[in-house]
Amino acid sequence: MSAPPSSAASPPPPPASAPPPVVHALLVCRAVRRGPGGEITLADVVEVLAVDEVPARVGPLCFVAFVRGLGAGPCQGAFRLSDAATGAPIGRLPLAVEVPAGFADRQVALQVELAELPVERGGWLTLALEWDGAEIARTRFAVGTRARRGPPAPGA
Repeated sequence: MSAPPSSAASPPPPPASAPPPVVHALLVCRAVRRGPGGEITLADVVEVLAVDEVPARVGPLCFVAFVRGLGAGPCQGAFRLSDAATGAPIGRLPLAVEVPAGFADRQVALQVELAELPVERGGWLTLALEWDGAEIARTRFAVGTRARRGPPAPGA
């Protein structure tokens, strides 16, 4: 004999997890300028950073992500740098953001500014944006030495 159905209400289903934020752009630039109306301008978006020699210290640098769908309230993420060739981690820059209610589903610019970044060798670096422990965007940029100009090599 089976038990009669319960007349008690069943517990509500667990809340659905929010979809991850949408990243419209992940950029590396030299500076971010803020205007009086809240607008921002990126200065010198870069893909290749030229240095005289490596190891080097490059900078200033800004990592900027244009993101929509964060929701209101406190949020956490990180910019993560790694060597593109080997995957070896270079650094992790945490983000702690408080999104005002009026900006809940609007596009916001998340950014980190570095005075300088020490680079041990030239090559491609991967910049990733993590959110809730998952990578949601990535791009890459390079650090390379400038070509040396001088007299042509003998016999050239």
